[in-house]
Amino acid sequence: MKVSLNWLNEYVDVSEFYKNTEALDKILTDAGLEVDGVEDMAKNFNHVVVGHIKNLEKHPDADKLTVCSVDVGGAELQQIVCGAKNHKAGDKVIAALPGAVLPGDFKIKKSKIRGVESLGMLCSASELGMDGDSDGITILEEGAEAGRPFADHAGLNDIVFELSVTANRSDCLSHIGLARELSCLLDKPLKYPPNKVNTSSFKVSDHVKVELKDEKNCPRYSARIVRGVKVGPSPAWLKTRLEQVDINSVNNVVDITNFIMLEYGQPMHSFDLKNINGSSLLIKEVAEGEEFVSLDGTEYKLSAGDLAICDSKRVVALAGVVGGQNSGISDETTDLLLEVAHFSQSTVRKTSRRLGISTDSSYRFSRGTDPNIVKDAMDRACHLIQKICGGEVSSDTVDLYPSPIVKEPIQINTNYASERLGYKVEEPDFVSWMKRLGC
Repeated sequence: MKVSLNWLNEYVDVSEFYKNTEALDKILTDAGLEVDGVEDMAKNFNHVVVGHIKNLEKHPDADKLTVCSVDVGGAELQQIVCGAKNHKAGDKVIAALPGAVLPGDFKIKKSKIRGVESLGMLCSASELGMDGDSDGITILEEGAEAGRPFADHAGLNDIVFELSVTANRSDCLSHIGLARELSCLLDKPLKYPPNKVNTSSFKVSDHVKVELKDEKNCPRYSARIVRGVKVGPSPAWLKTRLEQVDINSVNNVVDITNFIMLEYGQPMHSFDLKNINGSSLLIKEVAEGEEFVSLDGTEYKLSAGDLAICDSKRVVALAGVVGGQNSGISDETTDLLLEVAHFSQSTVRKTSRRLGISTDSSYRFSRGTDPNIVKDAMDRACHLIQKICGGEVSSDTVDLYPSPIVKEPIQINTNYASERLGYKVEEPDFVSWMKRLGC
């Protein structure tokens, strides 16, 4: 699992480790979370800065080239020859200076272009290996600070840790879960993200009836509706958060559900409400041979015992594994039905293995999720959807939880702990560590 230090820092203060990654590596490894690798993402943007075009003129010997005088934060303006057509004096741009190495091992050097000296290159996002239009250079917002490292400006000054999380530590398969662990180890406060939701007067039952037919394999199922959303590209911060940990951006709604999974460790799914037939949603085992087409268009034949989310006519998602093509989010989607659930580990693992479908969702469910964070994850998702996509949120959340999972208190004495650990455990010390964990 990949973890972003910038993202982690939102929940627990780990700023001291930006320049001392080895210390954090040791802390995590000593806690049983082996670090497989550490990558400084800003290194990909060495010598790439925000530039401010102060003046530009036509190249004396090439009609399609311009000679730009660019403020890159130094005492003098840099002269850079550019072949794009979409820039003008006053624009804030991305400037790769001599010493920069762009994707494809393209090294930026001081050079002469048609006899005119050029001390760098004005870039498009795609030339830096990022998503973006390659038709011309990228024009940044007016408030961009000339000379600021582009990695800092774009939030790409991140350090990414790759961890090997053992099967018994599913609590650490998220940024908040890992932050909780570090909060304990570092004795620092844990901060939770905002999840305030502004609700409207309509109810989920005004649109759809949700029925839980298999509480053994789905102990808890939660659903909420958001109407009037605008589906489109995600804001830069959200794209960056996902892409830093190797999750592709799809659209703002899907990205938010993936963000929640990586933030809380709680997978969730969004349905296009208009594609739910019969205003009915059932969580049940399917019949032998029932057909299902996943989001990527792959066709599957299901087996009796597979747990699915169904409308009145068909399967719309395989519980905890993958969504269906027939109910996915598109650019035309305006009304969402959000699902946050707790599925049994064995059910998800069995279906995932038999069909050969491995997803980030099935990976987490098959290792175990926490049924008690379902409400927090739903509220956080609705908060972000309202903030990014707009829309009205139902006044209620359908929360089907017929037999709440209650964790029994664990009684332990210090003698037992001392025998197991091999050294004398003092009671105040033990209590302190348990409280740091949130007990």
